[in-house]
Amino acid sequence: MPVEPNQVVASMADLLARSIGAAVTVELDLADDVWRAMVDPTQLEVVLLNLAINARDAMPSGGVVRIATRNLAAVPDALTAELNPGAYVSIEVADTGAGMTPAVLARAFEPFFTTKGQGKGTGLGLAQVYGFARQSGGTVRIVSAENEGTVITLYLPRTTEVADPVAIERLAQATGSRQRILVVDDDNDVRGVAAQMIEEIGYQVVAAASGSEALTEFGRASFDLVLTDVVMPGMSGVDLARRIRAVAPAMPLLFASGYADVATFGDELAAETVLKKPYRIGEVAARIGDALSAESTQ
Repeated sequence: MPVEPNQVVASMADLLARSIGAAVTVELDLADDVWRAMVDPTQLEVVLLNLAINARDAMPSGGVVRIATRNLAAVPDALTAELNPGAYVSIEVADTGAGMTPAVLARAFEPFFTTKGQGKGTGLGLAQVYGFARQSGGTVRIVSAENEGTVITLYLPRTTEVADPVAIERLAQATGSRQRILVVDDDNDVRGVAAQMIEEIGYQVVAAASGSEALTEFGRASFDLVLTDVVMPGMSGVDLARRIRAVAPAMPLLFASGYADVATFGDELAAETVLKKPYRIGEVAARIGDALSAESTQ
C-alpha cells in the first residue's frame, strides 16, 4: 500500500531508541517532501527495526545509527540493471560500527548466512531484507569497510497513489485494551522486540527468558494470553504450553517460530496459533486480537 516513509521512520523513533539501548544514539535525517512508496508498512517497520538492531550489535561500545530518507528522480547508474526506470525513495540506515570484511560483505545477502552465534539475533537476515525490497519492486545496497561502519540503503519505488483511509483506520483500531500478555523467548533481542511491539499495540507485557521463569511469572500474576517461542533450551514452548494448560485450560496461547517446519512439535502448533519470525506488527496485532476474541466467545 502507499506509505509515507518519513512518517514510518519518525513514528518508530522511540521504539528504535528503546530497542537498541542508551549506548547507541539514533539520528534522523529525513528530507523534506519525501514521496510516498509502494510497500507493506508493517514489513518496512520490521526491516528498519532489525537493521537498527544489527547496527547496534556492530557497535558493542556504543555509537550512532543514522536513518536518512531521500527522493531519487531517476535510477542511479549502478542500479539500472536491477531496477525498472522511474522514480524511487531511498531509506538509508548507517552505523559507526566495526564494518564488514570483504569476505562477509560478499556473502551478506546469502540465505541463512550470519556472523552471529546460533540462536542469536531477531531472525531477519540481510537476505530477507533483500527479498523484501525486491518483492516491493526495489532493491538494497550495502557499503561497508572494516572499522569504517556500514551503510545499508533500501530503494523503494515511488507511487502517486494515496493511502486507503479505511486500511489506515483498520490498523489504528488494532490496538490492545491493556490486557496482560506473557512473552517468553530465550533470545534477549527477540524477546525485547516482541515485548516492545506488543506494548506499542497497547497491551501490558511481562517478559520471561525461559519456560521455568514463565511458570514463575504465571503463578505470580494473572494473564490474558501467552506468546512463547517454540524452540528453547530446557523447556520448549510446547512443554510450557502443556504446563500452563494443566492449570488454565482456557488460556489463549500463541507460538512463535523461525523454523519453516513446526509440525514435529505436536498438534498444539495449529496454523492459527503460530506466528512466524520475524515479527510483523500488523500480524502480531491481528493474531493477538483474534486469540483474545476467540477466548471471550467461549
